[in-house]
Amino acid sequence: METPFIYNRYVTGKYFVSRQKEIKYVSEGLKNKKNILIYDSPKTGKESLIKNSLKKLDNERFEYKLVEINLLTIRDKDTFYRTILEAYSKITNIDLSYFKDVMEGISHLSYEQIDEIIDLPEKISFDNNCQIILYFKEFQNILLFEDYETILSYLEKKWKEHISVSYIVTGSRINAMQYIFEERKFFYKLFTKINLSPLEESEVSNFIKKTFLRRGKVVDKDLAHLIYITLGDYPWYLWHLCSISYNLTIGYLTRNVLDEALDSLLALHEPRFIDMVNELTTFQISLLKAVYDNESQLTSSCNIDKYHLNSSANVYRVKEALRKKEIISFDREDRPYIIDPLFKLWLSKYFFK
Repeated sequence: METPFIYNRYVTGKYFVSRQKEIKYVSEGLKNKKNILIYDSPKTGKESLIKNSLKKLDNERFEYKLVEINLLTIRDKDTFYRTILEAYSKITNIDLSYFKDVMEGISHLSYEQIDEIIDLPEKISFDNNCQIILYFKEFQNILLFEDYETILSYLEKKWKEHISVSYIVTGSRINAMQYIFEERKFFYKLFTKINLSPLEESEVSNFIKKTFLRRGKVVDKDLAHLIYITLGDYPWYLWHLCSISYNLTIGYLTRNVLDEALDSLLALHEPRFIDMVNELTTFQISLLKAVYDNESQLTSSCNIDKYHLNSSANVYRVKEALRKKEIISFDREDRPYIIDPLFKLWLSKYFFK
């Protein structure tokens, strides 16, 4: 059944709701040849923000060439550089015969070839008299490469030398990206970090009500508000919930229909959530419960006793395990939180009930 709420791909134009300030920050940064860093959990609107920022540049007739490089399936440096070369070949007629054996997987890269690959955007930029924008997705996967520290250090060194190229780096594993850019401080002061703010409630509510109304269906402001406070900071879940609610509604969206839609959404993701908790140890479940209960002092003797966590040293080990699994993270005040809001909702209804 057709739905006016899009959740299965990035959105532009009238389907892009809120975050206009972020569009301005990204587009203005790119025009000024700044490098942009965005990381948040999967499906929180990173790509929609980038695509709408680039669309703004198009509307302003700003000249650039875009190179998109997705590291999702890449696990080694040779494939990494080969993927970059293939991406370059789609935007320019530059002679890549020097890398023929590498692109065909016949030989490994020499240091000279790596130098040339990393510097190619600058060459393409000068040859075409046009700014190059390199857009890296799932950048945290570099941590899966052997000797990733050397690769990150070398990229940092070379990227600092580039004056005609802008880099957009995004990632969907919060803790892994924090490790690269905040803990280890690779690319220090080389990027402008853009934080994804929660969608504006008024804009979300108005979009929901108007979209239902255009199709002859009605949502009152209280239910629109309830939808927002349930999943408003997570666009993928938010618009999927709206889509299910829309398809279940005949005339007026009721609370019962909304509850049924939310149960359906939870059921779709339940196998994933069950796998997540089944992979946790008893200590990890206990610490997860403490985070779920909004406990901020995880190593306090009171909480160690209350949640049977054994010792402060054990809390640290368990905390790091949950961080590596990207189940919890910490805000700037070092308060822990559960990353996935739908997983937290599932825990409340079915696990920590």
